[in-house]
Amino acid sequence: MAVHQDEFEAANGKGTARLAQTPTALSARYDRRLGRVVVALSSGLEIAFKPHDAPGLEEAKQDDLAEIEISPSGLGLHFPLLDADLYLPALLDGFLGSQRGLAPEMGKSRKQTDRNLVELLRMPESDAFDVDFEPIRIRADDLRS
Repeated sequence: MAVHQDEFEAANGKGTARLAQTPTALSARYDRRLGRVVVALSSGLEIAFKPHDAPGLEEAKQDDLAEIEISPSGLGLHFPLLDADLYLPALLDGFLGSQRGLAPEMGKSRKQTDRNLVELLRMPESDAFDVDFEPIRIRADDLRS
């Protein structure tokens, strides 16, 4: 199956446009005090997650997380001491996606899931728990506006 030059250029243009709307990693580090991997995004958000909540990092020790590399596109995180990679859009979708996606990875109860979501979004806990949470869905696409 031959791909014509105009099809190739159109696909390349779509990819470039999509990348321009996708949050990318600007920096990543492991914060020993928090026990979290902290990623600063191009959208201005900063996310933090427990390593054992991410695929490939479940058994990681603190020293294993000392080095984190960001891919040239800003969409990948590489942990060279573990030879583990995380794809940022999938990470955002998994942590900030559906309640169904959050619960198995980050706690079984709705209250715990809500706490984890608040922690990821870095909202002050005192403000966040003054209301009763209803199930919400935040997709990575919602962060791109």
